Amino acid sequence: MLVQPLLIGPIVGHTTPSSFRVGGSCLNADSCIGVIRVRESESTQFLPIQTFHFSAHYNDMGIVDIQSLGANTTYSYEVGYVICDTLDELNQAIDEDKLIWGADTTPDLNGQVTTFPDDANATTRFIMGSCRDNLGNKGEETFDNIYAYLDEIDEELRPTMMFMLGDQIYIDHAHLFGKYKFRPKIDDYFKEYDEAFGLYMFNKVTRQLPCYMMMDDHEVQNDWSLGKFKEDEHKVKQQFNKNTLKNGLRAYEAHQAAFSSLIESPEQFIQQNFPQHPNAGDLNDKKYWYKFTHGNSDFFFLDVRGDSEIRSKKYEAEHTTEPKIISDTQYDELCAWLNDGSGKVKFIASSIPVFPDTRGKLGTPEDKWFLAAKQRVALLDYIRTLDNRPQVVFLSGDVHISAVAQLTHEDDPTFKVFNVISSAFHWYVLGLQEDHFNWGKLLAKKARADHVEDGNATFSKYHSESVIKTAIGRPKIFKRNNFAIVSVENIDGENKISVEFRRGKDYRHILKQLTLSFD
Repeated sequence: MLVQPLLIGPIVGHTTPSSFRVGGSCLNADSCIGVIRVRESESTQFLPIQTFHFSAHYNDMGIVDIQSLGANTTYSYEVGYVICDTLDELNQAIDEDKLIWGADTTPDLNGQVTTFPDDANATTRFIMGSCRDNLGNKGEETFDNIYAYLDEIDEELRPTMMFMLGDQIYIDHAHLFGKYKFRPKIDDYFKEYDEAFGLYMFNKVTRQLPCYMMMDDHEVQNDWSLGKFKEDEHKVKQQFNKNTLKNGLRAYEAHQAAFSSLIESPEQFIQQNFPQHPNAGDLNDKKYWYKFTHGNSDFFFLDVRGDSEIRSKKYEAEHTTEPKIISDTQYDELCAWLNDGSGKVKFIASSIPVFPDTRGKLGTPEDKWFLAAKQRVALLDYIRTLDNRPQVVFLSGDVHISAVAQLTHEDDPTFKVFNVISSAFHWYVLGLQEDHFNWGKLLAKKARADHVEDGNATFSKYHSESVIKTAIGRPKIFKRNNFAIVSVENIDGENKISVEFRRGKDYRHILKQLTLSFD
C-alpha cells in the first residue's frame, strides 16, 4: 500500500514542549486516510504509526497531533495519505508492515521539526512576514530564500517558528469584478489556497517550521470588516455579501486556523467544531483570536477583521459612534493576558498595524485602527498604567512595506512600545510610500481622514515615530519583498529584543539590523 505525498503540505502547526501538529491535503477525503511516522532525528527507531482523517468540507485537508514528545528535541517524520476502502484495511497493512513510504517518482514525504523548549528563559527566534499577491511567483522566490537561509544559518541562531500575518491569498485579485458583483464560490477560495499553499518552496519551509497564521482582508474581501457585512446585510445592492464572508471564513479555517492553538484536537477539525464566539451572531459565530507561549515570550494573535465593528467610510462619516476593532470579549481577554505576571515579552500580532496610521487614497485608513482610535488609546493606557508593565511589541503586516515604529507618551517618559511591520513576502508592484504614513500624535477619538490631514482632529498624548531613519533623519521604510527575523535573548536576566530585515530575492542582503530599546 503506497503512501502518497500530501497535495498541500506538509505544514507544521501549533507546537509545544511535548507535541506538534502537522497536516495538509489529500486527493479525496472520502477515499483517503492519512498516515504519519515519527522518530527522533538521532534515532532510527520510529514511534508507532498514527492515522488521521481528512475533511471534504475543508478542501480535503487534515491535521494530526503528535504527542508525548521530549522538549527541545528535533524529530523527523514522514507523512502522506493512502487510498483505501476502510481504516481496518489500513490497520492491517500497518500490522503486516506493507506500507510503502513514497516512490521514486513522487516528492518526498519527509519533514523535521523541533519541539518548543520547557525553559521559561529559552531564546525565542521567529521569521515573520505577510502578503502573498497572486500575481507573479506568489512569494515562491522569498520562500526559496527563506529555505536557503534556514539551510545555512548556524543551529544556535536558527528560527524555531514562522508567522504569516495575513493576506496569504488574494481572492479579490483573482476575481476582478465590479464591487457589487464580487461573489466568489467556495471552490474559488479553495483553488486560491491550492495554488498558494501547494507551492514547492513554500512547503519546503512549512514542513520544518511551526507556522502560526492569521487572516487579514484578502482572505475574504478587500478592506472587509464584520461591520461592513452587517451594514450591507439587508441592502438590495450589496458590496459585502454574507455568502462571501461564509466562504472566506470556511477556507480560512481549513488552511490557516486549523494549524493554530484555536482547536485542541484534530477531532474538532473533522467535526467543524471551531470555538464559538461568546457574542455569536448570524454572520460570524466563530472565535479566531488565540495565544501561545515559546520560551521567554508570550504571543496573542488578534482578530481585527471578524471582530471589527468598523463600517463603510460613508457610514462612519455620518455617525459619531466610536466603532471597536476588537470586541469587548477579545479586549478583556487581551488585557488579562497582558497582566498575567508571566514576566515574558508580550508580542501582540495584529494584521493591521496598530501604529502609525496610513493616509491618502492608497493608505485607505478607513478599515484600520484609525477609526477605532478610542479603543486603541484605551488599550495603550491600560498597558502604560500596569503596575508590572511588560515589554510589549506589536507585530503586523498588511501595508506592503517593512518598518519599525515606536510609541511614546508625552507625560510618561518610562513608556515605550514598538510595532514591527513586515510586508510583503510578495507584492507585484510598488505600493505605499513614505508620505502615506502619519507619523506623530495618534488620534484620541474617531475623525475623518481629511480632518486629520488639516489638523482639525482631537489627538492623544501618544506619539509615534520611525525607529529606522534615513541619513537626513526622515522615516525609513523598505518597499520591496522581504522577511523579518525577530529574536528575544535573555542576557544577564534581561530580555534583549532584536529585529533583522532581509531581502526576499537575496537572503544574504540584510536591509537593517537593530535592537529595540525600551529605555
